[in-house]
Amino acid sequence: MSDEGGGNLVSGRAAVEESAGSGGILAGAGAKVMFGAAIFASAFLLFQVEPLIAKIILPWFGGSAEVWIVCLLFFQVVLLLGYGYAHLLTGRFRAAAQARIHAGLVVVSFLSLPILPRYSWKTSGGGDPVG
Repeated sequence: MSDEGGGNLVSGRAAVEESAGSGGILAGAGAKVMFGAAIFASAFLLFQVEPLIAKIILPWFGGSAEVWIVCLLFFQVVLLLGYGYAHLLTGRFRAAAQARIHAGLVVVSFLSLPILPRYSWKTSGGGDPVG
């Protein structure tokens, strides 16, 4: 694979290979298992949170298909933003800096738990929430 277009994939692989070669935490087959487990866990959690939040707020806004579509759209946009975050992180930072930045974001996310919608988000009227 060439690095003509500033290939972030190549630089990301180089960082993993560099760390694995130095006997770091990303060594050989353990790196594949660790990355696979992280990807599986993040996808599992995302697709558990999405229906949970939708199930809670759907009755608040009438339970229509439009509300469900907005929930799906929101989570798909957030997923796309996550891909953008990963792309920028791997393209602009070395592996150690990536780990520090991501660990900081994980701490911030734990501080925002539990992820339940606030009662104040609920509409106050009994009519059509869209019109």
